[in-house]
Parts: sequence; structure tokens; C-alpha cells
Amino acid sequence: MNTKQASDIINRFVSGNMDSPWDWDDFLSERDGGPIINLVRGFCGELAEIFPPRAESGMYCSDAGMAVLLELAAVLLEGEAHLKTWLKQAEITYTLPRLTDSLE
Repeated sequence: MNTKQASDIINRFVSGNMDSPWDWDDFLSERDGGPIINLVRGFCGELAEIFPPRAESGMYCSDAGMAVLLELAAVLLEGEAHLKTWLKQAEITYTLPRLTDSLE
């Protein structure tokens, strides 16, 4: 998987246009695509805890979390260097575990 494909999956997830109800789970659990894509997956997997959905909404995360996913989808298309910078800043902004330590 490359960054364009990851961006496409995220955009389809946010818009509700996944081909299968399991596509998002598959995206989060697969480990192909290398370290950068795996960091993106880890970040996406943390969003539901950082931006929990309203009770009984059935959503993955809150609207604010979905907005972060859309931002990430756009950043994925801007190149690996920009993506690494964005992920490092996201760790600080959203108080995430140090996902990017493996990039050093």
C-alpha cells in the first residue's frame, strides 16, 4: 500500500463509501506498506480514543476526529517528508504515544 491508496481509503471511510463494512478494520490491521503507512494506521487506530464518538451514535469517532482524518488524507498526498512532520506534530497535539520514534 502506498500513501495515495491510504489517502483514498481514509477519504472513503469518512464519506461512508467503503466497499465493504470490513475495509476500515482491514486497513487498520494489515501491516503492508512499510513503516510510514503503519504509522498512519496506528494514528488512525488511536483516533477513536482521542476523539470518542457521542454515545449511541454508531460513529468511529467524533466529527472533530473525522476532520483530523480528512486532514491526514490530504497530507498523505503531499509527500513523505511532510507526512512525517505532520505525524510528529500530531503526537504532540493529540498527546499520542510516540508512534514516530521508529522513524529516527
